[in-house]
Amino acid sequence: MSLIRKLASYLSSATGRYYLMRRALALIGIRRFRYLLVAQPVPPHPLLTRPPSGLKIRAIGPEEYQSGWFPRPTSIIDFRYRQGAICWVAFSKEQPVGCLWIVPGPYQEDEVHCRFIPYPVGRVAWDFDVYVAEDMRLTRTFVLLWDTANAWLREHGFQWTASRIDTLNERSWRAHAAMGARQVGEAIFWRLGQHQISYGVGGLHYCILGRSLPEIIVDVDAEAR
Repeated sequence: MSLIRKLASYLSSATGRYYLMRRALALIGIRRFRYLLVAQPVPPHPLLTRPPSGLKIRAIGPEEYQSGWFPRPTSIIDFRYRQGAICWVAFSKEQPVGCLWIVPGPYQEDEVHCRFIPYPVGRVAWDFDVYVAEDMRLTRTFVLLWDTANAWLREHGFQWTASRIDTLNERSWRAHAAMGARQVGEAIFWRLGQHQISYGVGGLHYCILGRSLPEIIVDVDAEAR
C-alpha cells in the first residue's frame, strides 16, 4: 500500500477523524484530550528469565536526573518529583535509553488540569511516561523497565498500576494491553485559555485553572461492579 493510500485509510478511520477534529479545534484555541483509563496487573514473577546484558536499570532521584536525557521540560520533571514520583532509567553503555515513572498514590497531571486517584488506595499505584528511545524499541528495554518497576510494586504491596493513555497513542495501548491491561474508564477534557471542562468518573466538572482541581478516581474494580 502506498504512503498516500495509508494516509487516506488512516484519516478515514475513527482515530483519523478524531485527529483531524482535534487539529481543527486547536486552530480556534480549543484543546481537546480524550484518555483511556486503564489498569494493569502487577505480575507475580519477572517477565524476563534472563535480563539482557549491557542494559542496566536504576532508580534516579531528582539530584541525579539530567534534563538533557529525555525530551521533557525541567519544570515538569521537578513537578513530578515533588509529588513523590519514582523514575527508573534504562542505561545502555552508560547512555540513557528509556524511562518509566511511578507514583504510589494520587497523581496531578501536567498535560491537563486534574488529579488522578488510583483506587483502592494501597493496592494501586499510578504509572506514566513510559518512554523508550526510537533505536531501542525493538529490544527488551521496555520489558526490563517494567520488570524493575514491578519488583518494586510487589515489594510494597501493590497489585495493580493504573494510567491514562491518549486515544491517539495506539502504540502505547497495544503495549499495555500485551501486559494484561484493561480499560476501566474514560476521561475527556476541553481547554480554552484558563478555562477547562472535564468529563469522566465523577461526572462533569468546570474549573478555572489554579482555582480548583477536579479529581478522577480510577477504580481497578469498576468493570466488575
